[in-house]
Amino acid sequence: MFFKEYYFGVSTLTTIFRLIGGPLMFYIGLNMYSNASDRFGVGCGGIVIAGSIFYTFLPFWWILLNWKYYKTLEVQIEALSDKLIIREGQSESQTEYSKFEKIIKRKDYFSLSIQKSLKIYLPIEDLSEQTVTTLIEKQKK
Repeated sequence: MFFKEYYFGVSTLTTIFRLIGGPLMFYIGLNMYSNASDRFGVGCGGIVIAGSIFYTFLPFWWILLNWKYYKTLEVQIEALSDKLIIREGQSESQTEYSKFEKIIKRKDYFSLSIQKSLKIYLPIEDLSEQTVTTLIEKQKK
């Protein structure tokens, strides 16, 4: 779900840049490198190629370097009219909808943002009808 949110959970322009920006930069860098007439052109082409590889694989680098923050937990979700209850084993967490910055319904999941860097993704297939209906009513963009 992280990749869907990274590529398609933003504006259309950002999605286009993220999908074609890296390969386009690689092509430009390769062109600069192969048509360079001096060492400076070769160096610039190499830097653009290295940057394009980094930019293309940025979401993979992000997960590789921050893998401990991406966990899949088996939880039970209950959406009440005023709060969301999340249960995992013996522990229970209750959060009022006003605490969420964003609640967005995507095609296959809900994205709940508590802070800019803290998101919870809930697959729709794992939620009850009542929970889905309540989350749709509580959407914030």
